Amino acid sequence: MTDTDAVTTTTPPIIELKDLKVWFPVHGGIFARHIADVKAVDGISLKVREGETLGVVGESGCGKSTLGKAVMGLVPVTSGSIQFQSVSGESVELTQLSRREYRPYRSEIQMIYQDPYSSLNPRLSVEEIVDEPLRVHHRSMNREQRRIRVEELLERVGLRKEQAERYPHEFSGGQRQRIGIARALATRPRIIIADEPVSALDVSIQAQVINLMQELQQDLGLTLIFIAHDISVVQHVSDRMVVMYLGNLVEVGQTEQIFRNPAHPYTRALLSAIPRPDPELKREGRIVLEGDVPSPMNKPSGCGFRTRCPIAQPSCSEQVPSMIQVGKRQRAACPYVDQYEELLK
Repeated sequence: MTDTDAVTTTTPPIIELKDLKVWFPVHGGIFARHIADVKAVDGISLKVREGETLGVVGESGCGKSTLGKAVMGLVPVTSGSIQFQSVSGESVELTQLSRREYRPYRSEIQMIYQDPYSSLNPRLSVEEIVDEPLRVHHRSMNREQRRIRVEELLERVGLRKEQAERYPHEFSGGQRQRIGIARALATRPRIIIADEPVSALDVSIQAQVINLMQELQQDLGLTLIFIAHDISVVQHVSDRMVVMYLGNLVEVGQTEQIFRNPAHPYTRALLSAIPRPDPELKREGRIVLEGDVPSPMNKPSGCGFRTRCPIAQPSCSEQVPSMIQVGKRQRAACPYVDQYEELLK
């Protein structure tokens, strides 16, 4: 984890999201009419500060990956704003750019994908995979300069330069993810979006990859957006974290503070489900949520979590709750956080 004192609220945001929405239209019927929308990201406002590690957690289908892809320009944004502070100092509205206009900024924002088996082209050698972003974004480099850069990157992520001529199928899952990290670092990005980067790996390999990413972040001064469903991994790597549910943010704050004092009922439930290493310990305080996660195509009115919330009130169905301050640098989207224990009775 980076030094949390070095990344404060006074540090300028490198990325700022304002009321960001990513809805996917659903068509049906004989004439394929527009009948509904999958509200994957449904009005998120968030600042990511330069040099920090921001963890994004939530259940599968909550919109975590879509949020990362929206920042990368890989999915169309329905409405809202993504302001990016480029290395030149200019503030750029990424949602207004065409694919061609976005290209110069893509070298500053790179992504590490979840599946190291499908994210690498099996027909290309490792050298060709890592060299590809250099050919696209650094056309002034000649072939020899790119070859040297590829070898440096492979050694940086713990592989040998002699392995550059091999193909992805000749590597283990952990080694493939290291190749993916090398590819992401090729353009010297300022932001890395890591979308579940260790979920497809063996537990014994996960720690190695996470430690590598932390080391690279500290050495290169990267801003890291770490997306994961495993909340204990996010606790280990992030300075600050956001909790998502059905396309909305329900809690934002310093990671240590949220783990010490979770405010939103959903966050409380997530933290209570973290496995403990001692099987003899009693699972006191375990919060079991009732029912299934509603479909993002048919979200409940008002608070999306109200159908599973243990302290839901009639007013929760009336409007989407706003973020309120619940502690120093901690906010939650629930007006009843201070009455949680009382309402449980």
